Amino acid sequence: MTSVLDFLFQNPPAKGEFIPRKAQIEHKKTWLKGGAGVGKTALALDFLFKFEKFLYIDLADLRLANFDFLGVLDEFIAKNEIEALCIDSAPRGFASEFKCENVVVASRYDNSNLKDYSNLTLRGLDFEEFIAFYPRPLAEGAAFSHFLALGNSPECAKAASAEGLRLSFLARFEPLERKILSRLAPRLSSPLAALQVFREIKESEKLSKDRFYRTLATLEETGAIGFVASSDEKAKFRRVFFGDFALKSLLAISKDPRAVIANMVFCELAKMEQEPVFTSFADFVLAGRALAITVSPFSDPELAALRVKKRAREFLDLGITRALVVSNAGELKTAHEGLKIEISPFWRWASGIE
Repeated sequence: MTSVLDFLFQNPPAKGEFIPRKAQIEHKKTWLKGGAGVGKTALALDFLFKFEKFLYIDLADLRLANFDFLGVLDEFIAKNEIEALCIDSAPRGFASEFKCENVVVASRYDNSNLKDYSNLTLRGLDFEEFIAFYPRPLAEGAAFSHFLALGNSPECAKAASAEGLRLSFLARFEPLERKILSRLAPRLSSPLAALQVFREIKESEKLSKDRFYRTLATLEETGAIGFVASSDEKAKFRRVFFGDFALKSLLAISKDPRAVIANMVFCELAKMEQEPVFTSFADFVLAGRALAITVSPFSDPELAALRVKKRAREFLDLGITRALVVSNAGELKTAHEGLKIEISPFWRWASGIE
């Protein structure tokens, strides 16, 4: 088995161009979690290349399928004075510990077994990162148009083409996952009735509820989908969003710009530690920031501000002191009864998120 490790050690991945991400590996032992295609490998390799002697092992490498080398890895690390190790494509429940000072374990799944590891979640590009990845300079408005069309995949941003998303879709997801995602696409930004989705799929194939809900849970765990709950704790439904909003145009014929832009806002908010909720009058409420966001992409700024003013008391009763309307039709800042009101295009708001 050491011959396999020798091969990997002597033939490391090539050091390609690395564009820094806002998320960085800062601890000696890190569990790096993220969905397919978000850039986990690039981030891990950037960390490894800081060391003279490192070892990169991708458990999804088909050439390694017939070798059980993890049991002799500690001996190999000691013998070759390996300074840093990356285990990529770790499966769910991965629990192997290694005697190496610097270790990155990259996985689609949550870490539930390695207690001494720092957990870092990597998501798709946010708007500012997309601008950095895009191969040529863009004004904010033009960048928004490309972001809307290409999504938040680093691969698509670098290539300035959505073709990478289309080509990788079949490889990213299992057949049942693809069917569920295609059924979710028309429901984007709407309350999800999961049982209805199950019934629709079951009409054309044999499927148990257990398998359906397990698959749905996996899609959520791996970041392919996400949910926003209602501010009403008694409400059962949650609004569903994609981890990459470009999947909407890939999987659904119907156009719904508001749903896509709401999904873009959802992805931008993912960088914040607090999870938003929705109400009958706001798409996203972040109580810790006293902020409410409504997506109305074509609303005239004056009319949008007037609608907020009419419901100012409802915002204030929730502890909201700032109401933002995402509208690409214009900009406006005003206030009413202690409520700050801002109408802003997506690109201007997203560029200023802290």
